[in-house]
Amino acid sequence: SMCAVMKWAVQSIRAVYPNTGVGIVIPPPGSAGGCSEEKANLMIECCRHADMHVPYLDMWHEGYIVASSSIKDGSNGLGYQDVHLSDAGRNRYASALAPFVERLCPFI
Repeated sequence: SMCAVMKWAVQSIRAVYPNTGVGIVIPPPGSAGGCSEEKANLMIECCRHADMHVPYLDMWHEGYIVASSSIKDGSNGLGYQDVHLSDAGRNRYASALAPFVERLCPFI
């Protein structure tokens, strides 16, 4: 299952690199076969589970990046094929990702 794979990946990284910050980014919504809200919620539940307890960045619910039919539509975030970020989407993603990485790796 997806949770089993997430748990395996986190445990494997922690075993080899015990002093490395590990976190998971929950991807933003997209209509081209991307992450569904059900999958996003399951990933969050997995991250919160006592066996894993890994920090996560919720770009689905808190990233405010939504699918758009055109890369030129800067108001929504996702554009062409609901994969590539528009300028607005890149700015939103980077604004959320930078502090998340700094929390995981405060000495960088």
